[in-house]
Amino acid sequence: MSFVKQMSSRIREIRGNKYLYFTYYEDGKKQEVYCGLASSSEAKRKALQSELDYLKRQKKELIEKISKIESMLE
Repeated sequence: MSFVKQMSSRIREIRGNKYLYFTYYEDGKKQEVYCGLASSSEAKRKALQSELDYLKRQKKELIEKISKIESMLE
């Protein structure tokens, strides 16, 4: 079982406009969070916040897994 999850911020060009998305996988399915126009500082902030939230969820899952394994070894 792997705890390294794929995630990235990416820019998609649609009809000549560039948009920023935070992309990650959950339960094997690709999820995207629309952040805004790629040139916007608010969109960049939203992408960073989305990444931080995602990493915190991963951290919580990892801590739970570690605790479970430690209790099995006692």
